Amino acid sequence: MHLGFFTACVFSAPLRAAVFIWLACFSQCVFAQVSDGEGLTPLEGVVAISDDRALWDAVKDSRDVNELRVYLKQFPNGLFAALANVRVRALEQAGAPAAALPVQPAPRAGQIIKDCADCPEMVIIPAGIFTMGSSAAEQALAVAAGLKTEWVSPESPQHRVNIRSFAAGRYAISKGEFAAFVRAKGYQTEAERGDGCTAWNGKEWKKDAAYNWRNVGFAQADTHPVVCVSWNDAQAYIAWLNQSSGQTYRLLSEAEREYAARGGSQTAFWWGDSMSTAQANYAGTGPSYNGSPRGEYRQATVPVNSFSPNPFGLYNVHGNVWEWVQDCWHGDYSGTPTDGSAWTTGCSGNYRVLRGGSWNFGPAHLRAAGRNWVTPVNRISYYGLRLARTP
Repeated sequence: MHLGFFTACVFSAPLRAAVFIWLACFSQCVFAQVSDGEGLTPLEGVVAISDDRALWDAVKDSRDVNELRVYLKQFPNGLFAALANVRVRALEQAGAPAAALPVQPAPRAGQIIKDCADCPEMVIIPAGIFTMGSSAAEQALAVAAGLKTEWVSPESPQHRVNIRSFAAGRYAISKGEFAAFVRAKGYQTEAERGDGCTAWNGKEWKKDAAYNWRNVGFAQADTHPVVCVSWNDAQAYIAWLNQSSGQTYRLLSEAEREYAARGGSQTAFWWGDSMSTAQANYAGTGPSYNGSPRGEYRQATVPVNSFSPNPFGLYNVHGNVWEWVQDCWHGDYSGTPTDGSAWTTGCSGNYRVLRGGSWNFGPAHLRAAGRNWVTPVNRISYYGLRLARTP
């Protein structure tokens, strides 16, 4: 068979030229019998050149791993074998499909994540099934502690909810975190654009244009939860955070908020069925819940990392500030979703839900099952927010 046939059919154009040059300079060539044997590449079945350096010069600049393997096949311990192996590995890696690249492990329950400098710290909440709402016995205790029946009856009927894993804010959104949004967007809250925020002026609760998230009627540091923000303000903050971080933050659903607050418990509070002001920030001088000891009334928020976290790693799920959730208001749980999603259809009036109780409410309001509902433009010095996102 003619020599040109082998070189023309077997080698790529750049390599073909090099081989012709080499053939002109070297006389000893060994031609292997052409074989259709399984497992042989075309090059392996056609030609083997007996000079180490000459063959390396012919294939060293090739980007075809098969041509480099011809050299390694002929000279497995040759002068350039180590370099040939390096080139083969580099070419294989360069052409590796994306699926072969290392895959980031899935976030685990309890893991703390922070997506960007201005993003809130989030905790991965495990999936689970829980009973949402309160029993008749718990509601009776809440009424005995000063709540009206119409405030606790919406916690019925109790029902099972299947929660998928999600990430929840380790803390309520702080004043400092909200300030980063305001600086970046030049945003004005509804209180600032309108007639202010409702706050305690020393004599009464009153809406005043002087009050907004910057001035809430008591001293706050950047580590305190932002208050005097409406549900609409919360949505504007979330839209900015999503745009700047590339993530998909949102408010928790009402079911997620109760599940996260319970931390695996089915008691009124994650630690049990009574509480003290050493465990949460609330009006401790008012009516007691289920024999709980009376305590102090701080009359202001405390830093978002105050007190002990619950078993899921979340702080202040009871007290400090009521937290907006995504759901609109329904007078009871008849027809509520059982997959943990927000209930935003068939709404009862123009109301949104808040959860958790706050610094100026009694302990019965702070129960995991407790609910509050107001219009989405409402802003007051004990309404704040906590975020969620899908991990």
